[in-house]
Amino acid sequence: MRQIIATILVATLACSAAAATVTIDLQGAAQVSGGLVRLSDVALVEGTLPHDAANQALCPAPVVGETLNLTQARVRRRLVALVGDTDFVVRGADECRVTRVAAASGREQENSRAVEQEKQQSSNNATGTTLKSLLEHYIVGKVNRPQDRMRIEFDPRDAADLARTDTATSFEFFATGGELKIGPAAVRVEMRSHADPRHVARTMYVRFQILAVEDVVTAARDVRAGEQLGEADLKLERREFRNDPAAFLKQLSDATGATAKGDLATGQAVREEDLSKTLLVRRGDVVTVLIVGRGFSMKTTSKALESGESGATIAVQGKDGSGKFYARVTAVRTVEMKAS
Repeated sequence: MRQIIATILVATLACSAAAATVTIDLQGAAQVSGGLVRLSDVALVEGTLPHDAANQALCPAPVVGETLNLTQARVRRRLVALVGDTDFVVRGADECRVTRVAAASGREQENSRAVEQEKQQSSNNATGTTLKSLLEHYIVGKVNRPQDRMRIEFDPRDAADLARTDTATSFEFFATGGELKIGPAAVRVEMRSHADPRHVARTMYVRFQILAVEDVVTAARDVRAGEQLGEADLKLERREFRNDPAAFLKQLSDATGATAKGDLATGQAVREEDLSKTLLVRRGDVVTVLIVGRGFSMKTTSKALESGESGATIAVQGKDGSGKFYARVTAVRTVEMKAS
C-alpha cells in the first residue's frame, strides 16, 4: 500500500513539475532603446520566472544603430545564473538580431504616451474599451495594408485577457520582432494602473495571426492538365490567406487563354506557376492578317517570324519574304494590325 501511495506521489510531483515548465520563445529580431537587453525585449515568456528574471538584463545593448546576435545558448547561460535550477525551455529562433535605436528623452516619451492615449480615447469615445479592440486598432495602424484587406485572428488562449477593459488599467503596446506583417505575430502589453501610471503592474504577450484578404483568380470548374482556359472557366473570389498571397493571380486576363500544367479543382486559387502560356501562333506558321483602319478592314495572309500567345505582338512578313511588320495575336494562326 505504501509503495502505491509513493508511486502516486511521484507521478503527481512529476506532473506538477511539467506543468510548471516556463517556455521562452526567442524572437528572430528585436529593438531596444536602452543600454541593456532584457529577456522581455527579445522573447515571449509563457509562465512565471522567479526573481522577475524576464525584466533582468541579459547583456549590454549594442551602440545606437548597430546590432548584436543573441544566441539561445547565451540566453540559457544567463537564465541559469539568474534563476538556478528553475524548469524552463528556450526555443524559437536560434539567435535574435538585436538592434539599438535612439531613445527619446523623458519629456518626449511622456508627450508620445499622452498623444497615444488621446488617440485611443478619441477613437473609442468611451472608457471600458476592451484590450482586444484597442489591440485591433494598434495592429491595423502598424500593418502596411488597407483594413478591408486583412483580418486579425487572436489566439483563443488569450480570450480572458483580451476581455479586460481600460476602465481601471491603461495598456501600452510594443510589437515584438519588428514590423508586423501577414503571418503569426505577437505584441507585448504593459498594463498600468490609472492610480499609479508609472508602475507596470503586469507584462503579458498577446499572440495572433494576421490574414490577408484578396480577390484572386479561381477555377470555376474542374480543369484537367493540358486544357486551355477560357473566361467561362475562371472567376474572381475573395479569399483569406495566412501567408503572403503575392503568388496568386489577381486578374482574369492573366489566366485567360493559358494552359493548365496540372489538374485544377473547382474553387482552387490559381498561381502563375500552375499555368503555361498557350501559343496560338508558332514561328513559320502561315497566318491570317486582319488589317483594320478607319472605316475599312481587309484580310491577307503572311508568314509568322515569331511565336506568340494571345495578346502578344509578333513580327510578320509577306509570304514571299518581302516586307516586315508587327501585329497582335488574336486567335489561332490569326493576327491583327491597325492601319494608321
